[in-house]
Amino acid sequence: MYPDLEEFFDDAVEIYSQELRALHAAGGRYLQIDEVALPLLCDESPRAAVRARGDEPDALVGLYIGLINRVVRSRPEGMTIGVHMCRGNALGRWIGAGSYEAIAERAFNSLEVDAYFLEYDTERAGESVALAAMRLCQP
Repeated sequence: MYPDLEEFFDDAVEIYSQELRALHAAGGRYLQIDEVALPLLCDESPRAAVRARGDEPDALVGLYIGLINRVVRSRPEGMTIGVHMCRGNALGRWIGAGSYEAIAERAFNSLEVDAYFLEYDTERAGESVALAAMRLCQP
């Protein structure tokens, strides 16, 4: 157990960074991060659960973006990193739904990744309207 949550996050970032270096040393030049926490914060049900435990969903969005960026910044030269906004799709089961609106502006303008893989324009993923306003989607 970590007495200080920042120490936990520091260790988690270091473990991911070591993994990036190991993958690169083995010849890996592309990494896809399957990010679940951010897209789940698009769904009001998990957002309500976060509030019920005393946390603020929008603060967690910033925290998770910051952690991903710390990992991405540690990548070896020549490694491309993409992020898949995963809503927990396994064998036809999913755990989250909702438009990207709750996270779009901060996530798509702040994540320091090279590519995004998104679900959009489905009943479960919502319309792509939130994406159209982002720098990412403008020509």
